[in-house]
Amino acid sequence: MGFFGVSQIDFDAVKKERDIAKFKLSCEEMKFNIAMMLGNMKMSTAKAAGFVDSVKIFYDAEMLETAKILYAEIRPQVVELITESQQINNQIVETVEGLGDCKQAFLNYCSEAKLSLTEAVNDINALNSATVKLINSMDSVFC
Repeated sequence: MGFFGVSQIDFDAVKKERDIAKFKLSCEEMKFNIAMMLGNMKMSTAKAAGFVDSVKIFYDAEMLETAKILYAEIRPQVVELITESQQINNQIVETVEGLGDCKQAFLNYCSEAKLSLTEAVNDINALNSATVKLINSMDSVFC
């Protein structure tokens, strides 16, 4: 008999279950933090895309002077928002990479919960790329 009449096998099983529960709690906290970062990343990207779309609306309506003035106003904000989104992307990558040996276990845990971290980040980055391409096109038109 072990401690308090509990066998060592039972004690080890309880300890293992506790360690698993602690790991799951840590994963949930990490998942929450990353979800918050993803939300901020999406918001920055959506704002940038919305600004660019507003210029496109005036351009498509052949209100070129208005589009040019609006573009001059929003361009610095769009660049700032895309940069902010990329910085958040880097934070997410650093956070996951910082898990070291636990990285794959965390990614597996997230995939069980139907959270495809890689797909979410890639989707946002694709929208960022499309927004940057639009900005480059608008630079050639308005600048």
